[in-house]
Amino acid sequence: SEYVQAYGEEKSRVHVYFELSNGNWTPNLAALENELIRRLKPWEEQLRDALSVSVPGPQGLEIFERYLPRLPKQYKVRVTPEMGAQDLFEIERLKPDSGVHFTLKEFQLANALEEPVSLLTLYSRSRTHLIKVMPVLLNAGLYVVDQLTTRVGTPQGENLGFIQTFRVTHQDGSQIEENVYQQKLCELLGAVFAQRSENDPLNALVLAANLDWREINVLQAYRNLYLQLGGNISRNVVNQALLKYPSISRNFCEIFRMLFAPDSRYGDPSHRREVLLPQIRQHYLDTLHPVQEINHDLAFRHLLSLLEATLRTNFFQNTGRHNTLLALKIASGQVEQMPIPTPYREIYVHDVNLEGTHLRFGPVARGGLRWSDRPEDFRTEVLGLVKTQQTKNVVIVPVGSKGGFVIKQLPISREEAQAVAKEQYQRFIHGLLSVTDNRDVDGQVRPPKQTICYDDSDPYLVVAADKGTATFSDLANSVSEKTGFWLGDAFASGGSHGYDHKVVGITARGAWECVRLHFLERDHDIQQELTTVIGIGDMSGDVFGNGMLLSKALQLKAAFNHQHIFLDPTPDPGTSWQERKRLFELPRSTWRDYTSDQISEGGGVFDRRAKEVQLSLPVREMLRVEREVMTGEELVQTILRMPADLCWFGGIGTYVKASPQNHLQVGDQANDLVRINAEELQVRVIGEGANLGLTQSARISFHQQGGALNTDAIDNSAGVNMSDYEVNLKILLQLLLRERAVANVEERNQLLENATEEVAELVLANNRGQHRLISMDQLRSRHDFRAYRQLIHLLIERGMNARSEYIPDVRQLDQLEQSGEGLPRPVLAVLQAYVKMYLYDELLASSLIPEFTGDETSVLHDELYLGYLPGSFRDRFPKEVLQRHPLRQEIIATVLTNRLINHAGCTFFFNLQSSSGYDLTTLVEGYLALEASLELPTLRAQLLEASVLEAVRYEAFLAVEQTLGLLLENLVRTNSAPTLSKIQILAELFKELYSLRGDNPENLEKWKKVGFTPELAQTLSGFEQLRSAPAILQLRQETKIPIAQAQENVRGLNGLLQLDWLEQALEQLSLTNQWEQLQQELLLQSIQAQQLRLLRLLYHSVHSSNTPFSREVLPEKNIEEPVRESLGQINHKALGAYLEVIEQFQQVGIPDLIMLTVAVQRLQAIS
Repeated sequence: SEYVQAYGEEKSRVHVYFELSNGNWTPNLAALENELIRRLKPWEEQLRDALSVSVPGPQGLEIFERYLPRLPKQYKVRVTPEMGAQDLFEIERLKPDSGVHFTLKEFQLANALEEPVSLLTLYSRSRTHLIKVMPVLLNAGLYVVDQLTTRVGTPQGENLGFIQTFRVTHQDGSQIEENVYQQKLCELLGAVFAQRSENDPLNALVLAANLDWREINVLQAYRNLYLQLGGNISRNVVNQALLKYPSISRNFCEIFRMLFAPDSRYGDPSHRREVLLPQIRQHYLDTLHPVQEINHDLAFRHLLSLLEATLRTNFFQNTGRHNTLLALKIASGQVEQMPIPTPYREIYVHDVNLEGTHLRFGPVARGGLRWSDRPEDFRTEVLGLVKTQQTKNVVIVPVGSKGGFVIKQLPISREEAQAVAKEQYQRFIHGLLSVTDNRDVDGQVRPPKQTICYDDSDPYLVVAADKGTATFSDLANSVSEKTGFWLGDAFASGGSHGYDHKVVGITARGAWECVRLHFLERDHDIQQELTTVIGIGDMSGDVFGNGMLLSKALQLKAAFNHQHIFLDPTPDPGTSWQERKRLFELPRSTWRDYTSDQISEGGGVFDRRAKEVQLSLPVREMLRVEREVMTGEELVQTILRMPADLCWFGGIGTYVKASPQNHLQVGDQANDLVRINAEELQVRVIGEGANLGLTQSARISFHQQGGALNTDAIDNSAGVNMSDYEVNLKILLQLLLRERAVANVEERNQLLENATEEVAELVLANNRGQHRLISMDQLRSRHDFRAYRQLIHLLIERGMNARSEYIPDVRQLDQLEQSGEGLPRPVLAVLQAYVKMYLYDELLASSLIPEFTGDETSVLHDELYLGYLPGSFRDRFPKEVLQRHPLRQEIIATVLTNRLINHAGCTFFFNLQSSSGYDLTTLVEGYLALEASLELPTLRAQLLEASVLEAVRYEAFLAVEQTLGLLLENLVRTNSAPTLSKIQILAELFKELYSLRGDNPENLEKWKKVGFTPELAQTLSGFEQLRSAPAILQLRQETKIPIAQAQENVRGLNGLLQLDWLEQALEQLSLTNQWEQLQQELLLQSIQAQQLRLLRLLYHSVHSSNTPFSREVLPEKNIEEPVRESLGQINHKALGAYLEVIEQFQQVGIPDLIMLTVAVQRLQAIS
């Protein structure tokens, strides 16, 4: 072609000549002319035309006029008008205040690069610096060739937007297929910059596996959950596996979709699990064959295990495509290599700025949610805490649970950080509730919408405050009410309309009950007698402050918290109590607010971080040191070592360890400089109002050197107990609101408030009950240590981790048994928790606690369930309405479990189950039947009210329980296990037996001498004589003779053969191994069997011949002679041999097992 260009001032004309090599060409001249005109138009006019096409109407012209003056010249040179129109349209779409947008298209300028590239464009209102962009692009799997930035604005600084173009390829340099990846890649990048997704290496799977950003979030969640389980494979290795084998990663997401997408083509849940999953699972495993690295293979298998254990997810719920909150509900027991203890269920919540987990150990579980500061292992932290929660929760309906969350990005300022924490806490709650069932107004359970569920109905989820979330209960309840969760404000206890634990002082009061009993067991009344105290905490705290006001006889000599040290060498109890009360009632206080002239001579308040503290003579005498100057930390350590009656733990920190432990094992770095060993303590009693004041090893060491303590789970359980009452009463009140038995929410709140002290007393009774159980089990373990060894073995078989629970090993058990001191209280505290957890599960699954049908009147339904409720509720509302509580069965199981174990002890039911072969339910029913027929609740109440030493009270309780245990054991062995339906019959028989009892002056005098009233001493003495009741009842049942005559015959036989003495001698043996214990049980069974055999022989001999054995009741002095004559006629030689042996053994004093075996063999020869 050839052209001539003529220049002019206003117009130019261009002539274009075409030389035709092919004369047949006939061009479309009109089209050619239009194209030439278009190309010859100025760039600006072409831009306007392009905008009129892409944005029809006046809006296109408006965009053109607004943006054209603000486009830089270099932009016009390198960008076509069509590209410019697209750029301006994308900027216009941006929100005025923020936001970015991405596009991906083919790079259209030919010959610019040798290799083909794609053009990725970032549009933003404000400048986005490369240092923020490049890491995101690299993690997305992009290789950036170069970049150009265009600012759209005026020279004066006004900005309308920025256009950043990146020429990109795959990381291996190959071209990106824009039509395949454009949408997913741009959505991913937009989600990252909008903080809906994380800038994560797994984002490269958008190109490698063609996954969208939400599918990648699923992989991130499962990866992070796996890492929280503490596996040996690192984050980097898991990432490498997922990125190196993108097809396997995609398969994983396909399995996830097949399992949980609410898509009818996959069928119902059972079809998915049983038909589709095995097929797709096998395909997944087959694709692992080419994987060479063992850790990559293991990573894929571990992730699959987690996926297969997933029961629910909120991923497919209709909450909007931009929802980033992902919740996974896991059946923990189905996960390979799950750390122990293994929860029943856990919910893992994953979000851009949040990760959290909630571990539950049963369908009905409760525990706090904490704001954790351990992002790498917050699940490990939560798992450690939930073990304590488990033991603490045995006094309440729910079993243990615990939750924790971490925030990934926090503002620096405290106020902003707190605001973010509240926001993320609520998102965590949203995540938990999103995979939790709900109840409708009729009480029917409804699963979450658009959710495939692989588990049964699971509507119970309650939470509580914990570290970092103490004031968040109202936030949790607001989420509960906003989402329509059936528990409403019962979801999180302690909110605006719940029990304020600090006002009630319930945690401190519960721990104080244990402390009070410790001292009473040492014949010291801390309510009346002067008691010296050291403490951790300050008067503004709930537990410390309330605790130090519970007795006016306290001399608080030293205390400290993280800021200050308080010293008062010779305090006046009354004056110091008033000053502590004043501090407690201040809105905020520290030890610095303590009035200085109220402190005794030489005392004062000092900084814990002080380099030097001058110690006065009174302080040195109190501390028993000679040094005149110490640092603050040294002073704290010295306080912990000083002599006192009580050490009251009411603040945060672990201050005592066992000597073999190092500080790293304790896990409380902040107090490493002040922590002491348990062997250095010089206090008599420790009260653990706060958690983790001592390590469990330290508790055991302190106990073994003569100190008195329980565990934190025992002492401070009242808080969780009262919170559970609040939740359960609110659930009941919701039912009463629906029934219109309660008018409105205001009346509900008033009813709850009015019951505060009733509930508090019910809670404190649980504290006392658990403490007394440990005290009595300590006495039992001294007498029958083998039973506790067997119990430990049984609990280990059933899942208790002896090492993590610090249960003594075989060598240590041997030493304890040889010492005769029994098991340490902290160990018994753990054992009772596991025993109760096991028994609770057994009872809940049994027929003993059926669902409510409206006509239950048994002891279980009336006494246990209704007795759980405050009296004000029982008095006001009809029983049939109260009985419809949805947790009624769990309440009965909880109350019953605590009642049984608190009275009978930890070993009773399990030992009897082992020796008798009966199931626990039968034994429990028999125990309850005997308990009711013997009116034991009344007797126990009388024993608690008696003005006797605590040690004497325990002796009486143990005597009663021993008799009850022997009755049940003997009845079970004769296949006559009592049932609840026979309570009335048994009660009449026992009443008659009791009226026929003989005098036992020695036993009666024993009980009177230790302080019981004559009436109560008479009851105790008579009760112990019921040991022979099983034989009497069996004889009466078989022969139909009157109860009085049956008793006479049994007394005659027992008196002649000294069977009571023989049984007691066997029961008092000190056994050294399980085989001796088995021999003891067999001998006792043989005695009972032979007793019944001889009674039958004597009865039949009376009715078949003229024998002297009594047909009538004889005077007591004549009882044994007819029996001697009758047995002599049956086997005179064997009888004489037996009586001779018994006489010889009684002269010895304390026969051993071999001697008693001989005696029983001689007894069996009489037939």
